[in-house]
Amino acid sequence: MGTAKRVAVLLSIYLSWASADQTQTIKSPGEPFSKKRTIFKKKKKSVLELRPFTNENGSKEIWVQGRSRETVQHWAGLIDDFLQPYRSQNASADSTIHQCGNNPPPENGVCEVDVSSFGPCNPQSHYGYTDSPCIFLRLNNVPNGWMPEFYNDSYIPEKMPYVLRHHIWKEKQKGNTNRVWVSCKGNYAPDAEFIGSVKYYPEQAFPSHYFGASGKKNFLSPLVAVHFERPRNGVVINVWCTAWAANIPYELGTINFDLMLDS
Repeated sequence: MGTAKRVAVLLSIYLSWASADQTQTIKSPGEPFSKKRTIFKKKKKSVLELRPFTNENGSKEIWVQGRSRETVQHWAGLIDDFLQPYRSQNASADSTIHQCGNNPPPENGVCEVDVSSFGPCNPQSHYGYTDSPCIFLRLNNVPNGWMPEFYNDSYIPEKMPYVLRHHIWKEKQKGNTNRVWVSCKGNYAPDAEFIGSVKYYPEQAFPSHYFGASGKKNFLSPLVAVHFERPRNGVVINVWCTAWAANIPYELGTINFDLMLDS
């Protein structure tokens, strides 16, 4: 094939590709995962959702003013409203709702999200909004019946924090696998220093037995409560939280916000 003709063919292929509806297949190098994969649009919102929102526009700036009773009640009220459907689920006698433990629900059933499992992130402590705030994370914007592909084996993405890698290794020794792992960290070096200790409740992951039931009656997406035990007072901390599964691209599984403690 002559040079001019080869260039024309390549240009034609490129233009066909560029004009097509762009999609992103969620996959990862390394271990071979299943052939069937969920496809998300490139412009789709993050699949990781943060609560509380700080205003009606959904901006992600959390300013903790522990000396202000009004402000503490504001944050606690936002979380109370967010958790109300979960409390209603816990109180329901509907036969489709099950306390699953580490097991999947029966056919046509869903697993209960236990609101008493969030440790210090509870209404009695105002969810920590005096000096050690909590946020809540859940997966959203995923198709009904979506199933994650888990990081249980030797392949771990380079961007995953070392602390989480070590945590996964320890959990594997206990038999706790098949989870969408979660991490929250300071974005830059000063943020990493100022963020302090971070704890997760009921665990640092979304367990596998919840997935596959989305779209069913009474289904609620599982939650992870993230407790910032002692963030540095008086500085803005840029926090990045990520949900880790082999078929969630990093850019779609990450959400960030600014945290400032003024107590």
